[in-house]
Amino acid sequence: MAVNEFGSRQPDEAALPIKGLPARPADHPGDVDAFSAGFMWPVAVIHRPALHNNATLMAEVCTRYGVEHAPHLKTAMSPQLAQLQADSGAWGFTVGSTHQARTARTWGCQRMVLAAETVDAQFLGWVRSELDTDPRFEFYLFADSEVGVRAAAQHLAGAGSRAGLLIEVGHPGGRTGVRSTDAAVDLARTIKHTGLSLAGVAGYEGTVGAERTPEVTAAILSYVQHIRLVAETLAQHNLLDDSRGDFIVSCGGSTFFDVVAEELGQPWSLSRPVAAVLRSGCYLLHDHAFYAAEAPTFSWGRQLQPALEVWAQVISRPEDRLAILNAGRRDIGFDLGLPMPLRIIDPASGNQRPTTGTITELNDQHAYLELPDEHRVSVGNVVALGLSHPCTTMDKWRAVPLLDEGNRVTGYVRTYF
Repeated sequence: MAVNEFGSRQPDEAALPIKGLPARPADHPGDVDAFSAGFMWPVAVIHRPALHNNATLMAEVCTRYGVEHAPHLKTAMSPQLAQLQADSGAWGFTVGSTHQARTARTWGCQRMVLAAETVDAQFLGWVRSELDTDPRFEFYLFADSEVGVRAAAQHLAGAGSRAGLLIEVGHPGGRTGVRSTDAAVDLARTIKHTGLSLAGVAGYEGTVGAERTPEVTAAILSYVQHIRLVAETLAQHNLLDDSRGDFIVSCGGSTFFDVVAEELGQPWSLSRPVAAVLRSGCYLLHDHAFYAAEAPTFSWGRQLQPALEVWAQVISRPEDRLAILNAGRRDIGFDLGLPMPLRIIDPASGNQRPTTGTITELNDQHAYLELPDEHRVSVGNVVALGLSHPCTTMDKWRAVPLLDEGNRVTGYVRTYF
């Protein structure tokens, strides 16, 4: 008999271990602190006070500027975090792929924006089925080509204003989206002739620039103003769907959501009210580097706070100024920068102290921590790592503990990527 017969049985999905956790976690773990919860390193954690601060701040921004918010679910793909955003006043939700759309529907999302064009006939047929069976469901789809419009028309024509197209407005050298006002007008005429509902326009400013310099900020503002001009031009040509209660003008707003909100929140003179919709997603978890360096500041005092960390254990001290941690590319996003050490934790006592040093390299399961001279770090210590770009870290974890101010576990954020 073979020693290992892996093909002889299928694993019990419910019994599979979850990375970092001692067993399948209960939704209400009770009063247990992070250091006696039985975590197995590395483990990602979310600090609940920072999470709620960020949710409250975005709600305040939208209220003050008079805009709506359709948070992008791709950051965490978590029904718990989506519920927090819904409770904070989300107008709807944004997804970036057909899979994300289908997953979010299982959570009960009723108003959804797919921030991409799709010509996937199977998916568009699924959308029509959802619209036909659920009269509360609204679905908005980006379009920037005649091919995309005609593909959508095969399944969504006649579905009414609950299936709305948003002409995506791009910029030279950017990603997707029509490159001129004239191109938008031509595409809008095609949409009108197919029997689809043209709900408005949309864009993504993140490809214009990332650093909050005066030059980039001015370029972002100019781009958002161009989106406004396209919407006004389509309205002047009577190409927007007048059967709608409002028109939609939407932009991403990941880093420059203040610039986007201020411009799109200005008064409009269209024949219908305008729902100016931000699609920011990273704000909820924020980060310690890329977004933190460029985050806006607000006059009323509250600022975004990093909520997500990865805690990794020191497993080797091979050189005086080198510590090796047991977390790497399979655990931490690195596309916008390497993680940074924040604190040294004694897992036996829970005592923490600030630390310095630099993560110089990540392997699949290892991180190289370069230490200052005479820095005290021992094998067995845990290092709390700050992150850059939460989106590419969250997809590496199936469940993430929520910690309160005293590092007690108050629940778990489940992810479904």
